[in-house]
Amino acid sequence: MLRAESIQWKAYGSAYWPSIVINERTYRGDLVPDNVLIGLCSAFNDEPSYCSSFKEEQGIPPALSNTGVSRNMLILVVVFLVLLNVGILMLYRRC
Repeated sequence: MLRAESIQWKAYGSAYWPSIVINERTYRGDLVPDNVLIGLCSAFNDEPSYCSSFKEEQGIPPALSNTGVSRNMLILVVVFLVLLNVGILMLYRRC
């Protein structure tokens, strides 16, 4: 049984560092009660009222929904960076 637990800990990547597993995701950071509570609260789709009041008490802003970068924006940024690097390389070769 110890062997199976060891395999499971390694699967989550938490065998060697102080960490906890919340909903099959490894949380690494300071293992103080406030940080662990914030990690637990972020695992909920709909936060319990206690989590909301705790975050408000601590001055933590509420989570924003849909704050990710769109696919088109990511492609645009990558193309821009590639073109910028090509331009810098061309200027370097001229000098």
